[in-house]
Amino acid sequence: MFFRKGIPFIIYDKLLYNIWADSIRSLYIPYSEVKKVLKEAYDKKYHLKKYKMLYDLRGLSILNKTYLVKSYI
Repeated sequence: MFFRKGIPFIIYDKLLYNIWADSIRSLYIPYSEVKKVLKEAYDKKYHLKKYKMLYDLRGLSILNKTYLVKSYI
């Protein structure tokens, strides 16, 4: 396990996950891949709907996710 700000990480099937206090896993997205993920989510169905986009991306761990989504939109 790895730690960032008290949050444990685990590697499972060659993917890195955050383990939150309520035992929920969220897939960690490296910074180099964030723009690709945001573009994919936005282009599919979220034109100008940042709160819905943030809600659907809740299972992903992205550093500064809210700021990045708002900036992207």
